[in-house]
Amino acid sequence: YNTDGPAALERIRRRLDPGGLRAAILGAGGTARAIAVALAQAGARVVLYNRNEERAARVARRLGVGSAPPGELDRRGWDLLVKFYLQDGDDVGHFINEKVHSIAGVKDTYTIVTYRAF
Repeated sequence: YNTDGPAALERIRRRLDPGGLRAAILGAGGTARAIAVALAQAGARVVLYNRNEERAARVARRLGVGSAPPGELDRRGWDLLVKFYLQDGDDVGHFINEKVHSIAGVKDTYTIVTYRAF
């Protein structure tokens, strides 16, 4: 049993109703898949983005969600953007302010910070 999806969904529901949300998920790994499924089951329209477009498309087909090339991320309107990993030493605030807020239509951000156990 994977707890990532339900835990993230519970946190998202504190701020947003996932039903009908347009959710962009950056990544196609285990946590991304779990959250994509949880959001889709809650009624969100989920699109996966990954550096490897083929992998994103393959994973999305298995999960029953959408996928798109990374270059299209800022061309769509999103209610929720989910990103999982920053490089060691990256500053979360810088990422949010410089990368996320530069996407047209972003009005507010909510960050859940988790740490690797190992």
